[in-house]
Amino acid sequence: MAFTCEVVFPQACETVFDLVADVERYPEFVPHWRAARVVARHGDGSYETLQAVSFGPVSQKFHTLTTVERPRRLTIKALKGPFRAFFIDWRFSPMGAESGGGCRVALRFEVDMKAGPMQRLVDHAIGQMSHQMIEAFRRRAALL
Repeated sequence: MAFTCEVVFPQACETVFDLVADVERYPEFVPHWRAARVVARHGDGSYETLQAVSFGPVSQKFHTLTTVERPRRLTIKALKGPFRAFFIDWRFSPMGAESGGGCRVALRFEVDMKAGPMQRLVDHAIGQMSHQMIEAFRRRAALL
């Protein structure tokens, strides 16, 4: 299942990019994220993270690789976990002064679970979860 959206943040792309790239802070403000710890950093700027999310009584742990193209793009893919496929693509584009400045953020979120019952849960909730995630980043950016 895939979900896409575009939103505009009033902050500069570098600010929004840094906020999204700081995965270890996600449990502080992103709904459903319970843990996130960077376990490896690579010379090209990419990093690996162990994460845990929960949806009600269901909890999942997974290992991701984040590829960094600051300040334009972040891609996250699962290396291990309950997924056949897991991919998040964040793209950051500066808005011109005639548009009021800020940053246009395009998000594509793809999840394919190994277990059928979990896939049905994800299919049902992915849109709401993605909007909650975007709103959490919007609120966090406003605070910082």
